[in-house]
Amino acid sequence: MQSADRIKAGERSIAIVFLTLGIVSIESALVTDLLGKIVSILVGIGFILFVILGLQKRIIAFADRIGGSIFVGFLAIFNPLGGSIIFGFYAIVGGIAVYLGGRFGTDTTIIIVVSALVALANLVVLLLNIATLLRLRKKTV
Repeated sequence: MQSADRIKAGERSIAIVFLTLGIVSIESALVTDLLGKIVSILVGIGFILFVILGLQKRIIAFADRIGGSIFVGFLAIFNPLGGSIIFGFYAIVGGIAVYLGGRFGTDTTIIIVVSALVALANLVVLLLNIATLLRLRKKTV
């Protein structure tokens, strides 16, 4: 049961990474030319389909086989932590720039807001995974 819960936490972390990559790829279409828009949207849809099809389960099963449960636990914490920090900083810097009088177009404002939402989604997954792993640790002690 503990391994299954740890693997589930790892699957959540990989899913949020690929969803984040998909959303960011699609939002990058706001600031590129026509060919870049098409490529960005297709790549973003590919990342999101990866999660919809459940392929992140194969990645975590492979990681569990080669690295064991410690590696999966590491991924479960540090994948969403990295996403929270990176996109959180982007949203904070954008907010500071707006506060200091910076004028942004609609595209940049959308990117800042989506980055903040992505950071919050990563933070929620991080908190869920920490709670799961702490509950597992409590069971073994």
